[in-house]
Amino acid sequence: MDQILSGVPGVLCYLDDILVTGKDEEEHLRNLDATLQRLRDYGLRVRKDKCAFFQSSIEYLGHVIDAQGLHKAPSKVKAILDAPVPQNVRNIPQLAPLHPWDWPEEAWHRIHVDFAGPFEDRMFLVMVDAHSKWPEVAIMKSTTAGKTIEKLGEVFSRFGSPLQLVSDNGPQLVSQEMTTFLQVNGVQHIRNTPHATTKASPASLLMKRELRTSFDLLRPPTTKEIVQRQQERQVERRGFKAKDREFNPGETVLARNYLNGPKWVPAKVIAQSGPVSYTVQTTEDTIWKRHADQLLSSKAAPTEPTIVSGQDLLLGENQSEHSPPPRGSQAPPQDPDVTNSKQMCDETLMQTTQLPTPESTAEHKNGVNENQVESRYPTRERRAPMRMNL
Repeated sequence: MDQILSGVPGVLCYLDDILVTGKDEEEHLRNLDATLQRLRDYGLRVRKDKCAFFQSSIEYLGHVIDAQGLHKAPSKVKAILDAPVPQNVRNIPQLAPLHPWDWPEEAWHRIHVDFAGPFEDRMFLVMVDAHSKWPEVAIMKSTTAGKTIEKLGEVFSRFGSPLQLVSDNGPQLVSQEMTTFLQVNGVQHIRNTPHATTKASPASLLMKRELRTSFDLLRPPTTKEIVQRQQERQVERRGFKAKDREFNPGETVLARNYLNGPKWVPAKVIAQSGPVSYTVQTTEDTIWKRHADQLLSSKAAPTEPTIVSGQDLLLGENQSEHSPPPRGSQAPPQDPDVTNSKQMCDETLMQTTQLPTPESTAEHKNGVNENQVESRYPTRERRAPMRMNL
């Protein structure tokens, strides 16, 4: 009725009751004509003996409605005030002690069965495991004994037959067909309705695991998911300035040296030990493990200047590199690629490090050095402690 009279001004509906209002007699008649015409369009009729027209006030749902507003119906108030005193007064019986069911130690040992509904012309057969509280629900149009046995058989085929089945005294649950079905499957039928609680989820007790549902999306992420998201963000941020570089076994490279000497030394890639890590061998047959960021292609020169600790170290390295081999010994054969890389590293060292000249050496000996930088901190002045004459 609400949908039929929707849009008609001054009309209120409650179930099959219709209230037509108006500010004055003219508006009231106009709203009444529109209401009767809408009912006629939908093929509906009203009984004249159940209608009341041109009422200044009406009593509806325990209230009086008039031009002044909504009031309590006097007839309802009078009925409450004139209510007779109860004659069969008796004390409320004391509550009986609680008798809970024994909790089965195994899953699907005892199940409880009952019907719920109707809801939207459907009935629901609810089965709950007493051990895990795991629910199974079957939607049914008909609740006959045959249909109920059919649904129970489907559940038993998935979980197995229980030892006990608890139900009320519903006609389909106490029928001869149900009794025969349970006896064939070796199920004891208990007609009662117990209740028990556990502190574990039904899935973990029955399936020995937690079943993932849409409600899991409301839970905060686990530590593993947080770490994975942070790693993905790190990879994404690094990707803006990173460049994929790969080195093949046998390729000549310049490896970062963290020992005394040049910052980059020639080496040869032996194997790839990880996604971005390699095992290299230097010209001195030393095995290093280096990250891809710690390797340079032999065709590229180091971008940072090489810092030498002192003049003697640099002169000593140059003398050892260019001095002939001892008498009576043969120089070991060198790989051409390694020799070229070593020459390139030497040229880079000569370009980034300026060797001292004889003039600068003489000036240094005389105590004069034009490029000498003043000390950052003033010279410390040591004074004798002042003692108090007591």
